[in-house]
Amino acid sequence: MKPLRFLMLNWRDTENPLAGGAERVTLRHMAELVRRGHEVIWFANHFEGAEPETVIDGIRIIRGGGRGTSILHARRCHRKHGPFDLVIDQHHGLPWFAPWWSGTNCIAYIHEVLGPIWHAFYGRLTSFVGQTQERFFQRLYAGVPFWTVSDSTRQQLLDHGARDVHVWPNGTDTECTQDGNPCTVKKCQPNKTCLPTPKTGSCNDGDKCTGTAATPDACKAGKCVPGAK
Repeated sequence: MKPLRFLMLNWRDTENPLAGGAERVTLRHMAELVRRGHEVIWFANHFEGAEPETVIDGIRIIRGGGRGTSILHARRCHRKHGPFDLVIDQHHGLPWFAPWWSGTNCIAYIHEVLGPIWHAFYGRLTSFVGQTQERFFQRLYAGVPFWTVSDSTRQQLLDHGARDVHVWPNGTDTECTQDGNPCTVKKCQPNKTCLPTPKTGSCNDGDKCTGTAATPDACKAGKCVPGAK
């Protein structure tokens, strides 16, 4: 099969400090497309300290813009690096409106309808506005195919006016992948990310000239600190 070109639109990428489970799942899907020989560009918001471009698991990550300017930068990215065979418009509260400016095949990708979740993060007025615009935009996307991860979200989208909703359930990682640091262990967090947790005790920094039985190399604040020579 001819290799295809995909553009993923997500407000965050997996290196963003605010990234969570949605970004982890997205990464696994996009990495599999790359493994099968396709090309994937992932456009996301810029964040403090981030490089404008990087590569993660074979996926080209392009960052630009922020609150209020993301879509403008996404359109520039599309013009510069297109054409694409498919644009994946990932919704997190707000969509990217890609079906109206990309000029190519689009699907809407959504992990959950936020609904009452708005109340957990915002005040009463903002929550009301958030829920109202969410329902409005999902109805606006009625003619766009939706991809979601659960039957419950599919039903919510249908209730909001979507007509073509496909369920593709998430897989599950059974454990976090460790990074080889002897002084940290990665543990699953409530937001479904793997974050390193500092360990204590002795370690080996790989230098044969440091560390003795009396003063061994030791873990401190997640780093292996050399003992006495």
